[in-house]
Amino acid sequence: MKLLTALPILGVLALISLGQTARAEHFDIDTTTLVGQSGYLDFQFNPNTDGTTPLDSNVTVSNFTGGTLGAVDTAVNVTGSLPSGATIYNTDGTNGLLQLFTFGNTLSFDTSFPILLDTKKIFGSFAVPDAGNTFQFFVLNASQDPFTTTDPSGNDALVQISQGADGSLASSQQYRLQAPASVPEPSSGVSLLVLSTLILIPAGLAVRKQRKIA
Repeated sequence: MKLLTALPILGVLALISLGQTARAEHFDIDTTTLVGQSGYLDFQFNPNTDGTTPLDSNVTVSNFTGGTLGAVDTAVNVTGSLPSGATIYNTDGTNGLLQLFTFGNTLSFDTSFPILLDTKKIFGSFAVPDAGNTFQFFVLNASQDPFTTTDPSGNDALVQISQGADGSLASSQQYRLQAPASVPEPSSGVSLLVLSTLILIPAGLAVRKQRKIA
């Protein structure tokens, strides 16, 4: 009887051990439009707002290359550090790593999530997560405003990964930096107008001086 009782427990423990295997993704991001600029790397991992019990999870950012890493500005619920590996936990409503950075031509990193058990299938719907989490990566300028990207939501993320309440990765998107708007060169007509204005200004000043003297 004891053996028969222990078998289901051992089965669950085996599933839990299998559930700790991480699922990894690799990202290469072109930052040639920002070469030499100083700014920030912004990694965030936060609970989704569409449920009351978010999935207890984490994401590890590792194997970071490219540019020059600076000092950590803010780290909320983070262990470890870049470039080797920083793990962000969704402990609070806002969790993440903000780090100073000097941009090079490219930057690359890996993300890994633990493959968690779908607790609803094992224990039913009692006291289990009903919302997932979202990982986002941004690059910011020196004022901590995000550089514009092709992110259609307007949030200007470069990477966004959604994690379902069952621990699965529901979606993964990578976007690109928008090329800075080019400044048009003045036409010849505008140049002549500016030149003529500069020539007329001293003459106007001379006339006003003469009028004052008179």
